[in-house]
Amino acid sequence: MKKLISLTNISFESLISEFFILVLISLVIIWIITLWTANTANMQKERISYKHRMKIAGQNGLIAAMLCFVLYFIIFFAINGKEAFVWSNFPIDNSNTYLHILPQVLLFLGIITAFIIVTQKLKKELKRK
Repeated sequence: MKKLISLTNISFESLISEFFILVLISLVIIWIITLWTANTANMQKERISYKHRMKIAGQNGLIAAMLCFVLYFIIFFAINGKEAFVWSNFPIDNSNTYLHILPQVLLFLGIITAFIIVTQKLKKELKRK
């Protein structure tokens, strides 16, 4: 776990494995929150169909995953400090700080994109009704 938070020289294979570990963790978080929200939601069952309730629960799971990653970024920056991020230096090797945080940033952007897509689809479906 410390490897996911610290900035050490790592290989490309480690970056790929870190990305897949983060994807797996976020999918588990989204799945658990979605199931928990779907089962405990106090929505009016006669007004909202099951499909729409599951999409709303999925949105809650995506929000929870975003909050977990914001907390992760706060811990990440607190541990590594702002000195680790040298804005004027961008080496193309394993010591590149921005290459280290690329999996986290891509996953965070993917979660935001998924949330926007689900929200837009849900809005369209509810407008048709």
